[in-house]
Amino acid sequence: MILLNQQQTVHVGIDIGSTTIKLLALDQQHKTLFQSYERHNGAHRDTLLPQLQQLEKAIGGAPVLIAITGSQGGGSPGKSARRLSRR
Repeated sequence: MILLNQQQTVHVGIDIGSTTIKLLALDQQHKTLFQSYERHNGAHRDTLLPQLQQLEKAIGGAPVLIAITGSQGGGSPGKSARRLSRR
């Protein structure tokens, strides 16, 4: 696990395309903390969940800002970005 300040926001991009799902997590200095690339074979949810679990292990309890895009992602990054908090 990468040691992050619990106040440091991690920026996560998720691209759900027609054949693959890509995740990228950056710290506030734009350094890559996590990345993944997987073919989903039409099983978007079943492919994305393990990637998100790996992401959580990589960044721990740091707050995240997520943007989702892609042909299967359901929206533009500007409208789907939302701050998530863990309690």
